[in-house]
Amino acid sequence: MGVGCSSAGLKGASRPRDHAKRRSSVAPWRGSLADSGDEDDYAQSAYEDADARSTVETTLQAREKRHSFDEQSDTGMPDIGRYASHVPDLVMYRDHNKPMPYRKRQRGVVMFADVSGFTSLCEKYTHSTDKGCGTDKLTKTLNSYIGRIVSGILACGGDILKFAGDAIFARWKVDTGTELGPTLKEVVMCSLDIQSVCDNWETDVGVKLRVKIGLAAGEMKITQFGNDAERIFTVTGQSVTDANLAEKFADSGTIILSPMAWKLCDKSTFQWEFRKDGRHVKVSGIISDDLISNSLSSGSSFGEARPKSPGRLSTTTTTSRRRRKSVQSGEPDENQKRSPELAWRNIRREACYSEDDSALEDIRKYIIRPVLQKLDDDQPLIYLSEVRQVSIVFINLVHQDNFTDEQECEAFQEAFDIVYNSVHNMQGCLNKVFMFDKGCTFLAIFGLPGYKHEDDSAHALKASSKICKDLGQKENVRHISIGVTTGSTFCGVVGHKYRHEYTVIGRKVNLAARLMMAHKDKVSCDNETYYHSKLPRHAFDELPFVELKGVQQTTPMHEYLGDDGDGKTHAAETPDYPILGRENEMDKFLDELHLMTQHLEKGDHRRVIIFEGEAGIGKSRMLEEVIMKAEEEEIRVLSCALTVQDYNTPYLTVKTLIDMLFDIDSKDSHIEAEHHLLSIIKHHDVADELCLLNDLINVKFHVTPLVAAMRGEERTKELHKLLYKIVHEYTAGNFVLFAVDNAHLIDHDSWEFISDLAEDLNSVCIMTMRPLQPNKMPSQTALSVLYNPFTLHIKLSGLDASVIPDLACQILDVAQIPREIKELLQKRSHGVPSWCEQVLRHLYFQGSIKIVNMEDAPPEYSRLSHKRSSIRKQSVSSGTESYAEMGGSRTRMGSRTTAVAETTMVCILAPGINLDDFNLPESVKDMMVARLDRLNTSDNMAAKCASVIGVTFTRRMLEVVVPQYNNKKVRASVQSLMQCQILECAAGDDEQHRVHHHHAHLAASQKIECRCAKDPEDASFLVYPKGNRSNPIVVDIHCKLLRFRSPLIQETAYALLTEDQRKALHKTCGEFLEGQAHKCKACGGGDFVHYHGPQASEPKQPEKPTGTSIGFVRSATGNEESYASLKLTQSKQRPSIEKPQGAMGAKRLSGGGGSRRQSSFAGRVQKMERGFKAQDFKRSSDFSAVTIEEGSVSSFGSRMSGSRLSIDSKSRASAGFFGSASEIQMEEGWKQMDIDLRGCECLQVLASVYPLLLHHWKGAGNVSKVIHFLVESAAAAVSVNNNMEALSHLFEVSDMLRAVSQGRKALENATEMTCRVDKEERSRIESLQGQAYFQMDRFEESMPHFHRALKILGNPQPTSEAGVSLRLLRAGFRQLLHVMWPAQFVGKATSSRANRLVEQARCLSHVSHAYHMVHQDRRALVAALQQLNAAEQADDDLHELITAYTAIMENCQMMNWSRIAEGYERKALKRCKEVESSLVADDLITLAHLFSVSMSLRLGRGQIHPAVDSGYHSKSVCERLHDNAMELQCLPVLAQALLLANRERDSVEVVRQLFYLSEENEDVMGKAWYYCNCLDLLLEEGVVLENYEECVEFTSEIAEDPSFMDDVIPRFYLLAGLALCASRKGNWYRAESWFLLAEEIRPPRLETFMAANGYAKVVECELLAYCNALVQGLKVMQMKKQALKAIKQLGHACLAFPVLKPRWLHYQAYFHMLSGDPKTGRVFVDKAVEVCEEHGNEMEEKWVLYNRRRWFKKRKVNQAKFWVPDGDLDWHTKDDPGATEIKYWLPMPPPSSKW
Repeated sequence: MGVGCSSAGLKGASRPRDHAKRRSSVAPWRGSLADSGDEDDYAQSAYEDADARSTVETTLQAREKRHSFDEQSDTGMPDIGRYASHVPDLVMYRDHNKPMPYRKRQRGVVMFADVSGFTSLCEKYTHSTDKGCGTDKLTKTLNSYIGRIVSGILACGGDILKFAGDAIFARWKVDTGTELGPTLKEVVMCSLDIQSVCDNWETDVGVKLRVKIGLAAGEMKITQFGNDAERIFTVTGQSVTDANLAEKFADSGTIILSPMAWKLCDKSTFQWEFRKDGRHVKVSGIISDDLISNSLSSGSSFGEARPKSPGRLSTTTTTSRRRRKSVQSGEPDENQKRSPELAWRNIRREACYSEDDSALEDIRKYIIRPVLQKLDDDQPLIYLSEVRQVSIVFINLVHQDNFTDEQECEAFQEAFDIVYNSVHNMQGCLNKVFMFDKGCTFLAIFGLPGYKHEDDSAHALKASSKICKDLGQKENVRHISIGVTTGSTFCGVVGHKYRHEYTVIGRKVNLAARLMMAHKDKVSCDNETYYHSKLPRHAFDELPFVELKGVQQTTPMHEYLGDDGDGKTHAAETPDYPILGRENEMDKFLDELHLMTQHLEKGDHRRVIIFEGEAGIGKSRMLEEVIMKAEEEEIRVLSCALTVQDYNTPYLTVKTLIDMLFDIDSKDSHIEAEHHLLSIIKHHDVADELCLLNDLINVKFHVTPLVAAMRGEERTKELHKLLYKIVHEYTAGNFVLFAVDNAHLIDHDSWEFISDLAEDLNSVCIMTMRPLQPNKMPSQTALSVLYNPFTLHIKLSGLDASVIPDLACQILDVAQIPREIKELLQKRSHGVPSWCEQVLRHLYFQGSIKIVNMEDAPPEYSRLSHKRSSIRKQSVSSGTESYAEMGGSRTRMGSRTTAVAETTMVCILAPGINLDDFNLPESVKDMMVARLDRLNTSDNMAAKCASVIGVTFTRRMLEVVVPQYNNKKVRASVQSLMQCQILECAAGDDEQHRVHHHHAHLAASQKIECRCAKDPEDASFLVYPKGNRSNPIVVDIHCKLLRFRSPLIQETAYALLTEDQRKALHKTCGEFLEGQAHKCKACGGGDFVHYHGPQASEPKQPEKPTGTSIGFVRSATGNEESYASLKLTQSKQRPSIEKPQGAMGAKRLSGGGGSRRQSSFAGRVQKMERGFKAQDFKRSSDFSAVTIEEGSVSSFGSRMSGSRLSIDSKSRASAGFFGSASEIQMEEGWKQMDIDLRGCECLQVLASVYPLLLHHWKGAGNVSKVIHFLVESAAAAVSVNNNMEALSHLFEVSDMLRAVSQGRKALENATEMTCRVDKEERSRIESLQGQAYFQMDRFEESMPHFHRALKILGNPQPTSEAGVSLRLLRAGFRQLLHVMWPAQFVGKATSSRANRLVEQARCLSHVSHAYHMVHQDRRALVAALQQLNAAEQADDDLHELITAYTAIMENCQMMNWSRIAEGYERKALKRCKEVESSLVADDLITLAHLFSVSMSLRLGRGQIHPAVDSGYHSKSVCERLHDNAMELQCLPVLAQALLLANRERDSVEVVRQLFYLSEENEDVMGKAWYYCNCLDLLLEEGVVLENYEECVEFTSEIAEDPSFMDDVIPRFYLLAGLALCASRKGNWYRAESWFLLAEEIRPPRLETFMAANGYAKVVECELLAYCNALVQGLKVMQMKKQALKAIKQLGHACLAFPVLKPRWLHYQAYFHMLSGDPKTGRVFVDKAVEVCEEHGNEMEEKWVLYNRRRWFKKRKVNQAKFWVPDGDLDWHTKDDPGATEIKYWLPMPPPSSKW
């Protein structure tokens, strides 16, 4: 027991009081470990008290970045520094000229720190987070924790030798033995400091991290060994053994010194105690602070700069004392004040900031290859951190004792060579070598980035078997034990910025080490390795149970016995079943086979046939079928299958084929083989050269002097000539088919032989291979074979989904499979046979499916399952297949399939199994990972970044997203990825004439199909591969729209990224797409939602798109196009006049209700919410014609929902109107604007850009952005009446805001806990909810939201009638002030208040409209007045101001305040005139809407000619904008005004335009209004555009159309017109039918002009029925009462629509004439004429005068017969239409009638 050590001190680590004591005692050194360069004393104090840690969480998180390499920038670090950070000083400063192996002895202090909890931490993060999203958190935690340990060691002058998973091995070098004591004291201080900070380290998953430290001192031996490619070092010696043993005596949180170290240590300084063995010592703290001051002079501080001599502690103490005093006093020293980063930059400064890079090439050899590739490609190392499926191999080697240094070095080198070659040949990576008392341990990993293969488990076992076999043959090796495991493991770079290493951590790593130590002299593996290897079962033996430390075994372990087979197949095995889905590929081969067998002498057949496809696509199965077909034609077939280790074995393929060709393998000795070969060869001139075959096959011919004199290339050339001669001679009489499976693994030397075969007419070579990788192109000889004209490439793609169920039945050898399995395979296998097999295998071994007899299947199984069509197995029959030419066609003769008993086994699902959430097995994912890892690092990075964007993306977006890449580098990667079949052009397949090929000279897999026109900016350029400037790659790809060929590749690439990597890339994507979140160019390119920015207080001004905007890419035509535009242009876009297939009618955006236009969704989605579909409230206005088509969006965002009054008003004289002259002047301004809304793509932007924006900002975890774009998406959905989607978005926003208010994360991956949402945004959310409910006819639910929105904005609405009255007075007074003193009250709001007022105006607009719909006119007026006050006070938005004016105009008109309405009309027009010079597209839409409303109001008031002027102005603006939707709403009203003005020709022209626009836009309501106007022309003027029967036919056709049925007004108008036509013709049966239908849907309130005008037709029907009753003498009084009631109701409508007053007076006169009161009738007739003259209603005036003449003159005949409404009158042929017009005479009963 140590002196002065109390019992309490012995247990200090477990008691908080003593634990704090220990921390405070070590405080002087803690500054450097915590953060020596941090100026924040508050942050440093967090380490004084563990309870304070939560209060400084943010500061600690920021500080952690200093200790973690992945969060620190390498800016300014030279290239050698980036490499040097991966190796210790021991490597940096060694003599690199020494030959390998090399050993050096040194003295020093050794530390072995083992961290506990890392394995559990890895498991927690891996399994608690979906798709590996916890990898980045794991990486951060590991690097934060290890980084703190490393920073303390480095600051103390230590050298980190190795990171052994969760352990750290460090040393402190000394020159003399006398320095060991002081150095050891500093190291103990450092260890105490590490424990004070890093013991019981809390993590966010509840796992505590702890560290135990073993210290030793003495001599160590450093051994360097390796080869020209890779080098490695080990540190051995007694001190290393002692440190390792001391760590074994340590518990978590303790420090143990070896006996030798304790002898050298200053025992008076520390609290200590002996361990149980009485030799090892536990140090738990420092005795007192007094001793600290005495010890300060003996060592250096953690905080001081890097020692001058690398690897040694500085002996200078002045800086140390100064630093310690500054830390104790809490004041930073001068150096720290000057630069907080100084101390950290000084750590390893000589290594990481050295300007001498002479040792760089040597240093590279010590870095593992995956890391080296990233470094060479200048990629961030954080992209190497991931949890991936790998195979871990631990190899323990125990040599003989009593080695000399030289013998031991040679033994290490020999072992290294064997291990390295075996691992390297099987595509594995040698990671680390350790040397402890238990021997030498190698760690190899299979499946790392860049070296991933589908058969990693098998490769690991085969390499292990070969290592065990080769090392076992060495006399100096006593034991060789190998443990192999497979599973998800953390693989990444851990450590500090200036010192880190690539390592693997996880349970599988620990298990492999435990297996290695538990099973001596065996290759042992876990069950996962056994399962995934797919090696024969006889190659394994189950091991007896052995308890493994820290491992809970649930599955058996296995011993790998080795596979005696050489991997070569000399004869194809007969498959059990016929091949499926390869008919086309087989036909191509059979054509070639026919040429081989029937017309060989012509030499037209292919010499090489290559079946090309990705792994698992079925290449080997295809080769089996080909071989069997050839054998049936009695062709000799020689086949071999290559494995990955064959690629590095020279001439292996040649040797294998030659052995089989000449049957060399069957000979017992080389002598027999020589005789056999001589008997075959006829050319005696080659006898002297046969000795060239000695090194190739098993012969030993005498070496002739001629051959002996050959050297190098000459000998190789002669060998090739010899092979060609003997093979050509042999095949001259025996046609041979060579079959090579996995030809991409042919070694370079063997390609010369394949090239010779390609020239032989009597042989053909059939090969299967994967698509060539641009970064791993074969030799020129191989390329000459692959691109030879006589080489046929047959590409194998995925199987058709229809054959997948039959394939599953074949794999399982069953007759039926469940329907769920069928659907799963068809959906998830993507047609890849191997994936189907892996999925079924996984389900079977999991117990999810069972194979049972058909009798044991459930009763309903037969009905719910798939029965395979191919249920017969194949067997070779005695007959053969032959093909005969018959009339130029090939006829199949015979069959190779014989009947075999059908299986009665079926596959069923196990009880309780649900496949809905099925995840693909790791083996399938590994195939995708392997495919990605075969790419070079640049292409791999590009693929991962593309996966974040989505399955389909633009090249421009990829260029922006990929970090640290320029555009050329991205183009090169895109070309490479397209050649590798990862990406493809996503342009539409319909434009076949645009298809072209890049690199047309390449093989099938290398050709790139692209349908994008070449952009002049996409010039070709050369790329020089690293280290190879002699073979540049031509990059000429210019594809703009790309997609992943398989969604699974995209999913796999995405899963390989850590969460932080995804967030960063999602953020970049979101920022890029924000550049496209604006209107299309056709609409001016402004914001969708005005003033809707991230912060409402800082409104974002609309940005005009420019040619260089990030939001646009160049289209195929060279024009700038947005992402949405480009994407949709490629998707079979149709002209606007075409109707999408299967569409019953164009989708409508509005039904025409209300005067609030759905403004500027081509401008401001938030302002479009005012449009409401007629069917949503069953009382809408008359004009509603907006269409959306697949290829064209007709004036999206420019539609108006139609005035609610729509020509409603009391007639007044047009006094003091603004004047048509000014309107015409204003019109000249907009004619100069280049705007065409027919090309509007705003809907495409909403459909493509906004969902992507939400996706990416959610992926980035940015709550503010997500809320922002959710609101915009909701506004967009409201604008197109997609109310459920809008509510979904808004509910999501509400949930997020609720979470934020409760202190929870709004998003699972949120980067912020708080989110500021201003009042305008919150009110907008409420307002949008109100609009969505209102459009769904849920008025009661909508109004509370509107009221809440206004309350948020500081304008609560009254709830009582008294409150309404008071608010009306208040708002009216405010408006009076605006009118009287505009300079003091209009436009005086501040910027922030103006934003709020504009938002109030928007919301009040909806409130006013909603109150109108439910006939609460006073409340509507109050809302309209407040809306106007807010808009004028802000005076900041022309649209909102004009909308407010139109709203108050309509309200005044409804209240019969015509003069006030006219005043606001003049005011609105004047305001538009004032800003004429600055009008943009949105403003023109607003102007067109104003003119349209003005036309409606003027017409309603009886100002017919001014109404015509306004209508033409509105029409002119619409035509200029090409806004068909608004024009469709304007034209019906304009046609009515022209008709009343007696301008028949102009009216007909307008009606025809209405027809053309309706046809072009396929607008059902537009057509309905066209037929309504046709009926008006027919009834009023006798003009026939569509006769009566055609109108009837149209009405019958669209009777069931939802768009027509939902809008009441046009239906009512059309039915009333048809009823009147039938009534005038005397067809009372049809008239009654139409009349009753019209009465059923008659609006209860005649709130629109068209409704009132339609009702006028109903009144006339009633009057004509009254006349008919008089004639018939039936029901006269009943008809009279009905007619009188109808006239009275029409009179009430005339109060709102004075323009109908002449018609009402006319009908009054007619009623009195029928009632026998001609005197009163004459009065009404005269009054009607007077009013017509006042209104300018010439049409009505002519009809009144016509009837007056007929009524008050003597009648001789019944003039009713003179009216021919459906005659052949063609007024176009007359010079004077008025002269030929025929007016209908309201008939009078004949004199004989009793009336």
